Amino acid sequence: MTGAAARPLLLLDFDGVLNIDASRGAYKKNPAVPRHWQQKLLHADGMAYRVRYSWEVVRRLNHMRVAYGFEWLWLTTWREHGPQTIRPALRTLDDGHIAWNASDGQGHRGYERDPNGAAKTAHVEWINGDEARPFVWIDDEAVRWFDPSRLRTPVEHLAVQTDPMWGLTNDDLDRVEEFFAAHPSHAGPGEQS
Repeated sequence: MTGAAARPLLLLDFDGVLNIDASRGAYKKNPAVPRHWQQKLLHADGMAYRVRYSWEVVRRLNHMRVAYGFEWLWLTTWREHGPQTIRPALRTLDDGHIAWNASDGQGHRGYERDPNGAAKTAHVEWINGDEARPFVWIDDEAVRWFDPSRLRTPVEHLAVQTDPMWGLTNDDLDRVEEFFAAHPSHAGPGEQS
């Protein structure tokens, strides 16, 4: 395997994971929540969205991305706005996004109640085809529809369901780092990691 195919994968939702529902003072109520909260106004499709995030979470994810060489793809309803809007605003080191539509989840568990979640789940199941690679999937809702037995190729993975009030906690980040430390990139010299 070479290049991206050799690299572990991070599939990351945005709302409820990095963009949280709690107030800026949330960390005072929950010591498991990283500190250093900020608010920004992001613009996408002619709309303005107030996002609340911890730059400590972004810093840790960026650090892991450099240290372990995984490929970081947005799997979010923000779709192409992940790399176009979120990346420059939050300074993430992501590699792009997975293009998807809600209809992609037809026939998958949970589609009637959560078409977006079922579509994201379908893409997680499809992504490991001929060259399966370890992955971490972090989402506040869709992870509940995930059935590892439906992966086209069984592969080591970590599915993290966040509480949208808090997003990624220190414990979640520790688990993600432990996973990637155990599955570092196999990219060779000169290949992007």
